[in-house]
Amino acid sequence: MAYTSTVEEKERLRAMILAHREGELTKRSERNGAIAAALRELPEFRAARHVLLYISHRGEVDTEWIFGEYLGDKKLYLPKVEGEQLHIYEVADREACIPGQFGLHEPDDSCLKLEDPKVFDLVIVPGVAFDRTGHRIGYGGGFYDRFLKNISCTTIGLAYESQIIEAVPTSSYDVPVQHLITEHHHILCPT
Repeated sequence: MAYTSTVEEKERLRAMILAHREGELTKRSERNGAIAAALRELPEFRAARHVLLYISHRGEVDTEWIFGEYLGDKKLYLPKVEGEQLHIYEVADREACIPGQFGLHEPDDSCLKLEDPKVFDLVIVPGVAFDRTGHRIGYGGGFYDRFLKNISCTTIGLAYESQIIEAVPTSSYDVPVQHLITEHHHILCPT
């Protein structure tokens, strides 16, 4: 019964925060700029050579600038949902991304599939909502949680302050991020 209430609570919070986030278009550019500046200064990001990220959509914090500034200096990777798993592809050209499952931009067939996910120095993890312990509500598929439990590197959530909530309902399979960066704060999450 606790599982059902956790799932239902996550669904309720997900719907509420997505509606709010998509309605916040006015100050998004300056908020994205502040988050990008904070990420650029993070020592773990500066040192990282292999970075898994996502292409933002549905009002998420902008990640497009990372391609413009770092493609070539860092190896950048994108996820692609295949069945029940998240598979990772190296992206050498931003134009090699096409709309895929769930409306997400995913690597096309020209991208090299990564066989060893332990190569990452850093993973930027998407989320609808986060709490200050690093727990997150994703989009409900559990893809990132299944992926993150098998790697050991720095994990970062990028979020607007409005996406930070008091407590995310958690289950045993949830994997928190280590850092949260918002337009006002860098939160080092307890591990």
